[in-house]
Amino acid sequence: MASISSSKFGRRLAGAAAWTGRVLVAVVRGGNRQITALREWWERAPADRRKSAVLLATVALIGVVLVPHGAYLALSAAVATAAWTGRHKPVLPVAGPGPAEIDRLQRLYESLTPHFTHPADPAPLYTSGGDWNDVFDGWEFDADHRITRLRLRYPTYFADCEVRSRSRLESILHVKTARKWAYRFDWDEENNSLTLSALPPRGC
Repeated sequence: MASISSSKFGRRLAGAAAWTGRVLVAVVRGGNRQITALREWWERAPADRRKSAVLLATVALIGVVLVPHGAYLALSAAVATAAWTGRHKPVLPVAGPGPAEIDRLQRLYESLTPHFTHPADPAPLYTSGGDWNDVFDGWEFDADHRITRLRLRYPTYFADCEVRSRSRLESILHVKTARKWAYRFDWDEENNSLTLSALPPRGC
């Protein structure tokens, strides 16, 4: 009887340890997902929304400090939401764009080359026959292999502060990406980068 009881106890202990391990993995995975989502939102959000978010976070922090057991409740809520967010294993992304998507990116790169080159540039980012990997560092496609999001770098001498230069480049990008709907263009003059994101179609 003692050996049977010990065996049952061992199985229960192993089961509890496995369950605890799964929970910890889910919490860590969910926390990483939340941090990544927050960082991506912060990078895309305009300055006024960032300020509002900081203000709300400050108010929430003050509330946590003032409410009895606020820190414990906040920690419990954070762990619970992280566990819920990380309850499923992530779907591994495709290693890279497929042939049709690579062809579209390369053609877009070649279309931008004349607008991002200068004879006096000793090391141009865009060159005839160059590689789009050197300037495109983030992209997403829809089911028809059309670009829904793209982040590209451009040379420092491009006149990103001029409305005419921006409009001309935005028109080229819109035509070459073959979208039926509008794009949102987020210019980062400090880092010489541009992110375009396809806007959802408007309802009737």
